[in-house]
Amino acid sequence: MVDYTYFYMRFYNIDWSEGLPPIFNYNGLQFNCILNSKGRIDKYKAIDHLGLCHILKPGEYQIRNSLHKAYSKLNGKEGNHDYFGYRELYLILKHLSKLYQFDLDKAFIRKIEIGVNIQLDNPAMNYLKKLKSVQFTKEAENTRSSRSSSKIYGKKITLSEYIIKFYDKTYDVYTGNGRVKLPHQILRYELVFNKTRTIKKHASTLADLLIDESYIALTELLYRKFTELQFNGSYDLSRLKINQLEQYYAGRTPKYWLELVSRNTNTSSTKRSRYKKIMRVLELDQNKGDPLLLELRTKLKKSIHDLV
Repeated sequence: MVDYTYFYMRFYNIDWSEGLPPIFNYNGLQFNCILNSKGRIDKYKAIDHLGLCHILKPGEYQIRNSLHKAYSKLNGKEGNHDYFGYRELYLILKHLSKLYQFDLDKAFIRKIEIGVNIQLDNPAMNYLKKLKSVQFTKEAENTRSSRSSSKIYGKKITLSEYIIKFYDKTYDVYTGNGRVKLPHQILRYELVFNKTRTIKKHASTLADLLIDESYIALTELLYRKFTELQFNGSYDLSRLKINQLEQYYAGRTPKYWLELVSRNTNTSSTKRSRYKKIMRVLELDQNKGDPLLLELRTKLKKSIHDLV
């Protein structure tokens, strides 16, 4: 479930006061200097055999990249399209802490990506074309394979503290190095936290990720954010009362929520809570009538459950 991770340790083993050479070895890695705009050494960088990027700065040691891919490489495989649950996360974190001699409880998370691969019956874009927005306040954007390409292979919603991403993992793997054809249609769903405030109460260090309650809380967060998404399609509005119908139409406009917050925060929270309840009822009804959405919700929930 945990994929890309950017963590750091407070680091005082190297004396920077007298200057360091452009290239030097540390922790079994060769570090090369990176210059700042003034031509001075700003930091040092190394890439290890697992594809992890190591950065050395005064007082800080950073490691970043995909833990899932690192685990695959450690076991003679490539990519992050297969299963990666709690056991696999435990093994790669224990391996890294022993290899690079750091304590997991002193490795602080700065950025993290949690996600899951969902095996589906149809091409991923058949499902993704239906994704509209999150709570009708932020529209989903198309994701292209490159800036110059017209090929759309995913959707994303960029919020203030994290990004919701869905994309065709089967296509992503095939267009990557090696042109590997997967035997299944796989949809990748992930949350990318560029700020850790949302997850800090669950995990602030790598050691926290291995605590059962914290790990389970992150899997629940993954599913809860999915339930906040809206998909294209008609709703059975006859189920709503007059006051609910008024709230439904008002809530479809992002401007409505912005104006409501500026006028009264307490009222905004109450109405948003009511609106979410209305949308949950409509979404569940809609999913029952749409086999693709019903399959997506059912298999995503099972895939997340199987991560534990």
